[in-house]
Amino acid sequence: MSRPFHVSPALLLLSAAAAACAATPRCATAATGALVRWADVSFDPAARLAVMPVTVQSPAVFDTSAGPVFVRFDAAALGAGEVIDRAALVLVPSATARRERCAWLRVRAVDEPWSAAAIARGDLPSLSSDDAAEVALVPQRVPVRVDVTTLVRALGTEGLRRRGLAVIATEGGVVFLGSGTLSPEERPRLEVLLR
Repeated sequence: MSRPFHVSPALLLLSAAAAACAATPRCATAATGALVRWADVSFDPAARLAVMPVTVQSPAVFDTSAGPVFVRFDAAALGAGEVIDRAALVLVPSATARRERCAWLRVRAVDEPWSAAAIARGDLPSLSSDDAAEVALVPQRVPVRVDVTTLVRALGTEGLRRRGLAVIATEGGVVFLGSGTLSPEERPRLEVLLR
């Protein structure tokens, strides 16, 4: 008489996770820039996380396949004496725009003030050539936090308010939820860790 074969639930879960990982496309890691996480904030009582919403976005649709998307921020939380430890640009991919492959996302500082009306006319501001933050994005719809610490430190409060950042997809297009999204937690924003 043969014994019934029994597979533990933990083994089944591990097998399912491995299959999901195998089906996920592998994206190379960008040489510059990184994904940022704030797991260590709770361990430092002096740390303070400031969230800075987008005040102006152009074009209205956050579609990087059509060219750069320009964003400016409400940087009122950055006082004159604040020390910026880290800063991340947080973006949520749109559920309606699916991608089959990885994409490179590059973020640059904008060198001059701009308006949405000027960009709509095709009058684009120049971008900084000094530093860029970039990261590889997998096709799955997961929020991304791009490390823009160097850019935010260089721009400062006035630069974030008047010039801001430009978001460009260097391989393929990526569509993100914009500043008009109903859910505040899905809107583009800067998360800045202050000390």
